[in-house]
Amino acid sequence: MKITDIRCQLYTAPYANELMPKPRSYGVVAITTEDGRTGYGEPYAAVNMPTVFREIVNQLKPLITNEDAELPDVLLQRLYRVAEYFDHRGMVYCCIGAIDWALHDLVAQRAGVPLSRFLNPTAADSVQVYASAGHFSRTPDEIEQEFCQYLAKGFRVTKIRAGGNCYSPEHALHHIHEVFKRIPTSMQVGVDVGQQVFHEKQWTYEQCAKFVDELGHLDLLFLEDPLLIHDYEGYRRLQAKGCVPIAGGEMFAEPCMFERYIRGGAWDVVQPDAAVLPGPAASMQVGKIAAEYQKPVIMHGWAGPIAQMQNIHIALALDSCDMVEYCMLHHPFLHEAMKPVWNFSNGRLAAPEASGLGLALHDEWADQYPFKGVSSLIA
Repeated sequence: MKITDIRCQLYTAPYANELMPKPRSYGVVAITTEDGRTGYGEPYAAVNMPTVFREIVNQLKPLITNEDAELPDVLLQRLYRVAEYFDHRGMVYCCIGAIDWALHDLVAQRAGVPLSRFLNPTAADSVQVYASAGHFSRTPDEIEQEFCQYLAKGFRVTKIRAGGNCYSPEHALHHIHEVFKRIPTSMQVGVDVGQQVFHEKQWTYEQCAKFVDELGHLDLLFLEDPLLIHDYEGYRRLQAKGCVPIAGGEMFAEPCMFERYIRGGAWDVVQPDAAVLPGPAASMQVGKIAAEYQKPVIMHGWAGPIAQMQNIHIALALDSCDMVEYCMLHHPFLHEAMKPVWNFSNGRLAAPEASGLGLALHDEWADQYPFKGVSSLIA
């Protein structure tokens, strides 16, 4: 079945929390075959560098146009060979991952099964979804109101931010303790410190260690990104304390990086993103590594609707995963697009029944959210 068209669609949509009341851009690659089917894929890279993503897709397009979409592995190896010399598993690989997702969407559509069952015939029938919000700039009373709203919507798990990139550990601890006084007894809660590579303010290991010690008496589902992501030894030392479940991984694009942290005892909880890892095979590989070391997987999710579906299908397909993140901020592009597949109750999302990813682009999306040249890094 020949590929007749490959196109890149960019969108700019409202996206706001208390610190970032600005629009955000997203990019999706769409691959159409001669039978009229279209497969979709989305890389997280398009959030920060949408026009670079578009140029990468346009450069790679001639390599697989008019080729057989039924041979995704052959086509992907062709793309990887071209990129290997100069990219070395960087942004181009992330964008090739979106092409990989689109090709597998097509293959699963043709097989007549949801992508999760194409990847794993015994994939789960549903997955837990956690409400990701609880921004640190909100007061504990305001966050309590959020929790109650999430409960009313059916969520049973949520997450709060500690503000590690803005506040001191002492301020964050006080905030977290005040929030935990208000948590409904029926909810599980994780904490995201947010110590990622692009933040200017960073806590030292000593500050993080004390922070972890002070949280030991709380029933945390996980403590996410307490250190810079590349601080492997720091993560090992924090995890060895055994105070709270240490989590991370959303920014890693290679299974070998996950294997190092998992095998080395740096994490208790693994948090990959199927829009950062280059395609479904790499995402499944991370899940298998986690299962080998009996580490639970919680899929990270913070891009557009196609990326969200990628994470949902991987969560369903992995035996080591039963939870996926869902953004609760003002994000109309995501929330409106997800409505056709949002079969959600009692904290769980039912597996999509449609073949492939189960979510298609619509012309009105481009009209409703036209690309405005906005990058989340430079806006």
